[in-house]
Amino acid sequence: MAWLSLLQDLDSLSGAACPYRSLSQPQTDLAGERSDRRAVSRLPGWRVERPYPLQVMSQDRDDIFAFLAQINSDGELRDALNLVESAEDVERLAQERGHSFSAAALVELFNRCNEAPTARLGLMDEKLIRVHLKRDQLR
Repeated sequence: MAWLSLLQDLDSLSGAACPYRSLSQPQTDLAGERSDRRAVSRLPGWRVERPYPLQVMSQDRDDIFAFLAQINSDGELRDALNLVESAEDVERLAQERGHSFSAAALVELFNRCNEAPTARLGLMDEKLIRVHLKRDQLR
């Protein structure tokens, strides 16, 4: 049980600095199942919480596809996308245009489409169009 006290000490030192890591007593529903949809560690009596990537992605997926649908009809957006090289840059550009999705969700879509998460200058719009064309398969 020494490792348990070590984990508690580490958790108390970290405080709220890391939003994806918290140790707490396990929560179960009446059937003994986990009551939330988070990845849980195998430590008996304790858990380390991290959001599932697909859970995060599903929250952002519709907003990503709404943003991607504008690429063909909005020449200014397409030109702006040609100047970015990463998913983080696309996220910032989308936020400027009123869309809110995470770069991690976009990277997850890139991975599911066998696309690299970055693009050479001038090619991000084409990569995003390919992802948009596969939207039915990705839902």
